[in-house]
Amino acid sequence: MAIVGTAVMTIVMIVLSAIVNGYVFSQLWAWFVVATFGLTAITIPQAIGLAMVVGWFKTGLKQDDSLDEYKGFNKLVAMFIAQVFTAIITLIVASIVKSFI
Repeated sequence: MAIVGTAVMTIVMIVLSAIVNGYVFSQLWAWFVVATFGLTAITIPQAIGLAMVVGWFKTGLKQDDSLDEYKGFNKLVAMFIAQVFTAIITLIVASIVKSFI
């Protein structure tokens, strides 16, 4: 039961974090990008999507300390699985966010 509670709490924290960060991103966009370059304002879902795109390019194939227990080929496989899992989760979240745009 504790696992279910932890999973639910993790999902809630991810959603709330995305909304807060999307709001901040949209406000910064309005204050600086709209004012400076004359572009249109963006909505919170659009800001979340843009942040996901930027985050996707920013993270890339970074070294993860949690994979230090693996060596050689096993580490390579673990890194591959982590990257694929991250890509799948990103696409799922992005498709949900896109439905609000």
